[in-house]
Amino acid sequence: MKVVLVTHLFDLADRLFTAAPAPAVFLRADPGPGGRRTFTLGPGRPLTTSHGEDVYDRVFGDASPHDAPATPTAGVATTGATGGAS
Repeated sequence: MKVVLVTHLFDLADRLFTAAPAPAVFLRADPGPGGRRTFTLGPGRPLTTSHGEDVYDRVFGDASPHDAPATPTAGVATTGATGGAS
């Protein structure tokens, strides 16, 4: 029997990798030269990162998610104490 599992859950993937029987194969898509996405799969241990920082930077610029304003931006409705939109 063959089983294929695709997951973005690191804890699950790492536990399976650690406890996997000998014929198990784990594949991952590593970034290519210069961080370019090649979408080529190769064998390897699961990683804690999804390599999504490049996508974040492309969409939001080089700002860290922790640099985002703590208050809503103009034009975004907020909920008041009475439950109505303000």
